[in-house]
Amino acid sequence: MIRIYTNKEYLTQEFRSYVFPLLFDLHYLNHGRLDSYYMLVDSPESCDLAIFPIDITQLLFLRRKKQLDDFVNLVREYTTNIWIYSGGDIGNTVTYKDVTVFRLGGFRSKLNKLSRTLPSFIEDPLEVTLQREWRPLSKSKLPEIGFVGHAQSGLIKYLEEISSFIRWNLRRYRKTAYSDFQPFYPSGVKRANYLKILQNDSRLACNFILRSKYRAGATTLEERNRTTLEFFENIFDNCYTFCMRGHGNFSVRLYEVLALGRIPILVDTDCKLPLAELIDWESHAIICKAEEIKKLPLIIHDFHTKISEEKLVKLQESNRQLWLEKLSREAYFITMHDLFIKPAYE
Repeated sequence: MIRIYTNKEYLTQEFRSYVFPLLFDLHYLNHGRLDSYYMLVDSPESCDLAIFPIDITQLLFLRRKKQLDDFVNLVREYTTNIWIYSGGDIGNTVTYKDVTVFRLGGFRSKLNKLSRTLPSFIEDPLEVTLQREWRPLSKSKLPEIGFVGHAQSGLIKYLEEISSFIRWNLRRYRKTAYSDFQPFYPSGVKRANYLKILQNDSRLACNFILRSKYRAGATTLEERNRTTLEFFENIFDNCYTFCMRGHGNFSVRLYEVLALGRIPILVDTDCKLPLAELIDWESHAIICKAEEIKKLPLIIHDFHTKISEEKLVKLQESNRQLWLEKLSREAYFITMHDLFIKPAYE
């Protein structure tokens, strides 16, 4: 049992949307499994771990940086184990010594060893959206690759992405938004170009639905439900799905593919994947560095040609279990508990 101290003044309805995910589950929800691994305590003197309660990006937006400083300085008298949550697609780097920062985005080559990648926490699409039993796909003659999403090339789209980049950085400059700076990356344009490389290769069977807008511009509940079902059916019906970053340097789709027990094809844009000390990511996904994207059709073809029917089925089963046992929300924090108690399960 790990005893957690936090500043409960922030565990209110006002800040509910910004709470560190583990604290949200412990404070707001009745999660029996997590209650067996963690407990909240009222004083730093009796804690094993101190967690600042809300997203530091929101704290900076509220001009309350001093409260974060005061919290860190207070708990350091009692524990060296301090966790902070930096939310948003990009995240915000803080410079406290020996403080672990949990975030979704960031670049592996720039993040220090105390930066922890959070998986994108999603509901189980098999139960919530598809409402069916899991089953593996058999091996097809050609590798069948799925993708449904925003991907558009052309000058107008490129200019739109430049405009969005400039607007975001003006907000950063004016201190109305907080995040690390990241170089311009027209993800929608690049995604369209990468998918075209796959579509033009006769060794692959591509089943793509390309959108010019996020979620096909759905505005009604009926449209959102229809496009969501179409999205997850495409993943479930194809053995492989193309995944790459969006605004932030991470892919939500990666976890959606794993949750459905299929095989991600991940474009590595200097990504830092979660739990790398425990998970051999190259045994769960086809991973191609962005600078080698022209080789991706051959990489996929060779992988599919060489893998046996039996191993393909086992890989799908393994990916579903990986999500259930390590990357779903509750399972991730149970894994973090085990790492805290015994680092890297030594």
